[in-house]
Amino acid sequence: MKTEEGFELLSGRLKHISVTETGKFLVNYTVNGKQNYLEVDAIMNCIAAQANFSKIESPLVKNMMASGTIRCDALCLGLDALPNGAIIDAEGNTSDTIFTLGSALKGILWETTAIPEIRLQAKELGKMLTASEN
Repeated sequence: MKTEEGFELLSGRLKHISVTETGKFLVNYTVNGKQNYLEVDAIMNCIAAQANFSKIESPLVKNMMASGTIRCDALCLGLDALPNGAIIDAEGNTSDTIFTLGSALKGILWETTAIPEIRLQAKELGKMLTASEN
């Protein structure tokens, strides 16, 4: 979550994400069994042990695949996206609110598994997201 000081890392178990009438995302998650809701402008996907996202068992990933919000890249090495991490949906539309980085970009950038590369991607994505608000 972006704050005045930067980004805040939140922990919990993701239950559901929906899009609000204003185009924001309503995130439903639990922490120690307690329901929490958070409205956000953008979502960064930082999941990726399995390269083929159509086989990932995460409820978030399964929901996003089923709804067409995300799709696998041509070789199923990660997600279809632009090099800056912007997700390309099942209809070929580029998202301006859903991004990924790291190994999920392996099919696009090929070598994107080392921490220095991922750190640079995160830095550039953070700059891009904060610049768009100014």
